[in-house]
Amino acid sequence: MPSIIAIINGKGGFGKTTTSVNLSAALADKKRVLLVDADPQGSATWWVERGGTNMGFDLAQETEPTLLSSLHKIEGYELAVVDTPPALRSEALEAVVAVADYLILPTLPAPMDLDALIETVREKLKQIIIV
Repeated sequence: MPSIIAIINGKGGFGKTTTSVNLSAALADKKRVLLVDADPQGSATWWVERGGTNMGFDLAQETEPTLLSSLHKIEGYELAVVDTPPALRSEALEAVVAVADYLILPTLPAPMDLDALIETVREKLKQIIIV
């Protein structure tokens, strides 16, 4: 049963995909890693497919909330890193947050960006407590 690491932020442009791909590559040195591209834009998939070399991890594109809520059931991996969509009200994001063991919330050190991060945390913590 893999541990689930979700990279989240309620807005785009904060480095979720960059963090997801690089974290997956770094962790793949020691663990069997699956990077799950749950963003409908498919940025992680685009990046990995154009990388031209084996990055050391496997990639899956999945945006279906029901399947994302079953990430702990996948076999053959120690870790699943999930690049999430940039929308707080996304069913896919809700499904991933509900099963994640760890949340990483990248942000920029600017007041408006920190406000977006705080809103993301408030929304997701509220959901986690309710669930």
